Amino acid sequence: MDARVHRKFHAHPKVRRAGLKAVGLWTIANSWCRDHHKNGFVPDEFVKESPEVAQRLVDAGLWLRVDGGFRFKDWGEWNADDCSDDDVGVLVDRACPAAIPRDVKKNLVSRCRDLLSEGTVPTDLERALKKWGSNPDAGVGLLPFLVAEVVRSRHDGELLEALRKAWTDYDVTPLSRWGLVFVPPDIPADVDVKGARELTREAKRQWIAQIGEGL
Repeated sequence: MDARVHRKFHAHPKVRRAGLKAVGLWTIANSWCRDHHKNGFVPDEFVKESPEVAQRLVDAGLWLRVDGGFRFKDWGEWNADDCSDDDVGVLVDRACPAAIPRDVKKNLVSRCRDLLSEGTVPTDLERALKKWGSNPDAGVGLLPFLVAEVVRSRHDGELLEALRKAWTDYDVTPLSRWGLVFVPPDIPADVDVKGARELTREAKRQWIAQIGEGL
């Protein structure tokens, strides 16, 4: 079971001042916050059965009273690996192994926010995070390179699928998305419409095959 309780927690003056009931609430709320990615925030609803016990934690200096509830004092210092409940924190928690050190995960969340602000697609970022998590020696600085690798792989896969479709229906206009523009062949004047169509189709297939060989 994962918990962020120091071995000397029992002897801390604030803990002694709060009392056993309050410390019990503190422990349950700590687990709930981490499980729901609340970044140390405990809503009033959570303590509605014992608001006076919650107040003891405030009086002892373990919790802070905030709008709509309470907040663990110094949450980030002891739970930096617990990402907030925003989209970035949830993404990192979902994609990465729980054993990542808290300072590393904190830096990872920050780097992910930067990448998303630069236009990275969330699904590409999640795939890159999974690749990153499979390498225990990887530094956070490797993440942008993994994102680029994922994007390149996705684009190649999408292009390959588009090429396959164009091979069967001869519609090459969707390939312009990748900057690929088919130039029709010169058709001899003595070739009829049916023959011109066949020559154009053959030219398209040769063009598509050349592109496919380069992937």
